[in-house]
Amino acid sequence: MEYQTWESVPGAVVPEHHHESEQITYILEGALKFEIEGKVVVVRKGEVLSIPSNVPHRAVAMEDTLDLDIFSPIRVDWLTNNDAYLRRGDRETGVSGTSAIPG
Repeated sequence: MEYQTWESVPGAVVPEHHHESEQITYILEGALKFEIEGKVVVVRKGEVLSIPSNVPHRAVAMEDTLDLDIFSPIRVDWLTNNDAYLRRGDRETGVSGTSAIPG
């Protein structure tokens, strides 16, 4: 299991992507609008969203947002820095985060 915290400014976009890992997103502050499986889902402070393995999804911050994402298994693309869709820089995406693997 691995977790990631993200800070996003209004309008920040996490482009559509998918990964082997199942994902649970918990919104600590703010709100994110997800597009997943042809549906739009808004997740607000105190709410949780579960994203199954290999399901394409994207997110847009609706306001200043802090969220916690939990992944299982560990995201190999992050370990190998093979996640270019997020590594374009904070200025372009409006998203910044820190990752940790509990040990």
